[in-house]
Amino acid sequence: MKFIYQKYQGEFTEYELMSWAENGNYIQGVCVRSNAYKTFRKDRVSSYLDGSDTLLTAPYVTEDARIPVRREQASRINRGEPPPPGVPQILFTGFPAAQRAEMEALATEAGLYVRKSGVTRGLTFLCIGPNAGPAKVKQAREQGTYIVPATHFDVLIETGELPDEE
Repeated sequence: MKFIYQKYQGEFTEYELMSWAENGNYIQGVCVRSNAYKTFRKDRVSSYLDGSDTLLTAPYVTEDARIPVRREQASRINRGEPPPPGVPQILFTGFPAAQRAEMEALATEAGLYVRKSGVTRGLTFLCIGPNAGPAKVKQAREQGTYIVPATHFDVLIETGELPDEE
């Protein structure tokens, strides 16, 4: 998968991904240049290269590219019950206990359903810390879960966007 991508600062950069997957309004995969797992917004792809657009089910965004994070739903979520339909779910992995607890509280306030363990079928986001296990990340990727580096968590809960990769 190759494409030209416009970063939020307006800069255009060519990316090539391997082990990629299409996930709604995003393309996720391992960047050949940095060998890191990255997430790209389709609405910022200026052009696909070498026929890469033919590999995608929906190469262009047809709706709002943001993830639906809604603070108004936070008070209606009962953590003792399964999450209501349409409520994004998040799991934190690879963080020290105190930092994880703080991030879980922020996610709850933002209207996300916080999973305490396990990559489940309905998991929307896996927020990964410095000690995230590769098996959990691999399982989440295979399920189409959005992988969110800790550095992008604040932007996600504030705007509902997965930020550009640096």
